[in-house]
Amino acid sequence: MQTKKAMALTQMILLIIALIGALVVGVVIDRYIISPPSTQTKSIVYACWGGDFGNLTQKIAENYTRDFGTQILLEIHAGASSTVINKIESIWPEVKIDLAAIAPSVAVQLAKAGYLAELNRNDLPILDQIPENLLIKYNGKIYGIGLYVISVVSCAWRSDLVTTPIANWSDLFRPELNKNIATSHISLGTGDSVIMPAYWFGGSEFNLTAGWDALKQIAPHMAGIWTTETECINMLASGTAHVGLCVTADKLYQWHKQGVEISWIPYFNDTEKAFAVAVDCVAVINGPRKALAMNFLNYYMNPKNNEFMCSNIGLPPSNKYAQMNPDIVPFNPTQADIMNYGRIGDLDWKSSHINEWTTIWDEEIQPIIGTDP
Repeated sequence: MQTKKAMALTQMILLIIALIGALVVGVVIDRYIISPPSTQTKSIVYACWGGDFGNLTQKIAENYTRDFGTQILLEIHAGASSTVINKIESIWPEVKIDLAAIAPSVAVQLAKAGYLAELNRNDLPILDQIPENLLIKYNGKIYGIGLYVISVVSCAWRSDLVTTPIANWSDLFRPELNKNIATSHISLGTGDSVIMPAYWFGGSEFNLTAGWDALKQIAPHMAGIWTTETECINMLASGTAHVGLCVTADKLYQWHKQGVEISWIPYFNDTEKAFAVAVDCVAVINGPRKALAMNFLNYYMNPKNNEFMCSNIGLPPSNKYAQMNPDIVPFNPTQADIMNYGRIGDLDWKSSHINEWTTIWDEEIQPIIGTDP
């Protein structure tokens, strides 16, 4: 009897072992054969701007996920793209952000610190379709791809609220414009809101004295500043401000699409004729998912997607095979104006001095905004 019990117990133990083995094998088959690691759901994080930029990027990302399987998770910038620096730096060498849409000067800062992956044509064949002057470089190596060409026009205004057109810097001091003017925070465009006034009065990014002086003249007459792209659109669309200084050309098109009546000038007639020209770029973080990020970037920048993005934002595309939307032509400076009066700032200089300039802004400009009676 004891022998039979022992045999029965042994059989039960063997059955349990067999069941456990089958379960383990089933899990292995499901995880590594039916769905091997290389084809399991993968994702990367793309830090970028919100608003139209984010919405359009989301559509491109959904198409990519449908076709290639990798999920693209968007993390929206809280303000200027420079905010991404602390997000990357604070947890390094851990990497959570894999791809970032940023200002070129931010790309230079990140490249200097060793946070960006170098881009090459073997990994990114799309580089052959981007003009050389729209590739963001540091020490001769490529670290960013320009998304589009941005002109920062000197002045835009609500033509239904400002009935006398603005042509000159001196026009900004007309009584009816007092407390109706706004400009961008200095962090947007890495200093353009002071660099452009410096251009107007004979200075440059290397000598900002004239720019600070001009801001000290106009700041007491301002209604406020915008700190994000969306705030810029809302300030004029809502009538909180009637005039915007240092406005990127895509905002002109966005206002037009909203039915807001806007007029604009690329430069003032009574100052040096000058305005900033720049690009926004996409860079890949040098982390464990950089290959996935580069695959998406190659797709993101193809002619079809670059054309879709830029046609809806209102800026000329960077991919040389993408077509420019004819509807945006009235909202961008002419090629002749860009060639003659557009200025591209020194990216390394701007990225190296933006913290110093921000301190001056916070201490000397911010406190006097809107102080005129």
